[in-house]
Amino acid sequence: MKRRGFLQGVIAAGVVAGFDTATGQWVREAQAAPKGTYAPLPQLDGVVVMGDADLAADSTDEGNIVHHRPWAILRPGSAQDIASMVAYCRQNGLKLAPRGEAHSVYGQSLVENGLVVETRWLDTIHSIGTTVADVDAGVLWKTLLAQTTAKGVTCPVFTGYIELTVGGTLSVGGIATTGIEGAQVDRVRELQVVTGAGQIVWCSETVNADLFQGVLAGFGQFGIITRAKLDLVPAPTKMRQWSLLYANPRTFFKDLRTILGRGEIPHAYGQVAMPALAVAADPTPLLPPLDKLLQLLEALTSPLTRGLGSVISVPALPLPTPWLYVLNLAIPYEPGTPPNGARLLRGMNDLWLLRQQYDRDYTDYVLRVDELINLLKGLGLWNGVPHPWIDVFLPGEEVEDFVIDTFNDLTFDDVGLAGFGLLFPQRRDKLTRPNLRVPDTQSGWVYLFDVLTSAPLPGPNTAFVAEKLARNRQIYERARAGGGTLYPISAAPMQAADWAQQYGSRYATMQALKAQHDPDRILTPGIAVFP
Repeated sequence: MKRRGFLQGVIAAGVVAGFDTATGQWVREAQAAPKGTYAPLPQLDGVVVMGDADLAADSTDEGNIVHHRPWAILRPGSAQDIASMVAYCRQNGLKLAPRGEAHSVYGQSLVENGLVVETRWLDTIHSIGTTVADVDAGVLWKTLLAQTTAKGVTCPVFTGYIELTVGGTLSVGGIATTGIEGAQVDRVRELQVVTGAGQIVWCSETVNADLFQGVLAGFGQFGIITRAKLDLVPAPTKMRQWSLLYANPRTFFKDLRTILGRGEIPHAYGQVAMPALAVAADPTPLLPPLDKLLQLLEALTSPLTRGLGSVISVPALPLPTPWLYVLNLAIPYEPGTPPNGARLLRGMNDLWLLRQQYDRDYTDYVLRVDELINLLKGLGLWNGVPHPWIDVFLPGEEVEDFVIDTFNDLTFDDVGLAGFGLLFPQRRDKLTRPNLRVPDTQSGWVYLFDVLTSAPLPGPNTAFVAEKLARNRQIYERARAGGGTLYPISAAPMQAADWAQQYGSRYATMQALKAQHDPDRILTPGIAVFP
């Protein structure tokens, strides 16, 4: 998209002509300042803007906790635009941060008094083949899903929520509900990257391999992903899902390990919910009208399941904890060859009267979280609401006691009406990228454990947030003591020593990559990995 296209509708936002190093201010085109008094911008295919509404929107992220106001915003029309502005920022002593959909929650994609690069403006799908898709970094996974399934193929790994950019999730990791395909960063063939030195570089496992491994799950510390070549696999047509509910968490973990050990159901993940919040239901077999009613209320359950999920409260059942544990399972199939649920779920010890089974198209299954988030936004339970989330990876040997002990110490306000606890098992040998720090384990499995807290109302909620940040730090320290690591999308206060411990022997390599590819340390200051 050329500059003229960008200018349509953004003139009122304030198009930028350059930066005045003497005053430390950007100069608007409308000000018509003499060019000798400021450094004019390079020729761009896109545009740099500084309208108040745009700057305000790019001053926070999904967490609504940290607020850093940039001075200006680049809406690039090409990778060359980003390279040119990186060079410009280097020359003028400015920081800059790439921003996809800003789904991290603790200021990771923010920059104070610098330049935000809105990578979502690079949104071309260059090609879709039988095994590889070539896409710009600003393409939404949701858009790519629609384009690939129309050709009978799909990406092997999707995160739960997919209205995110390709470049954004590849910069952090991208964990899926299937634990046998690796993370999204493990299914990348090649990347185009703009380094912090302002160079456009193609890299892969065999070409510029150090940069390739550094940028994947590198949180924008070494370069900005502008284009990616991704693995594709044949797309299934249908998905069958089951939700299994447990009043006893030990039984939940026993059944989860059984499912993982059999290897017959590729999608298996857990959630934890408070039944006291939910709609009361008779613990007798559900009649069709009640079943339909509960399905209408499904949006108040986990974002990763559809149906009854955690919306059921069973007062007649003795609950050893105030939480219900839900095992969500799914398997692809083709019409006419449905899976044998009785065989696949043999020996399960869930509350079988409340077990739910449902079939849906593959694309609907992948979009199930997006449906819920959109509904929560419509209800006023999402936008502007602080989300002090904590996400830690745990070794398989530690996960059961850790999760149970953690939730035994939590109350409703640690989760909230629009929050949830989640547990994603992942095959350790499939997680291959060195910057995605996951524990070693004897079990063969590691688990991403999330407490996705939602504040009760939009707004600062300062005391609430401070309390949850302290709680998050405690959860992180307990996880670390048991061999766990942080998934750095979290709202967890971290110091330089924490990052050094997080990355271990990898940290020295990352410092060298930083010095080589971002020599002026201008990239992505919102996550202070390096002192």
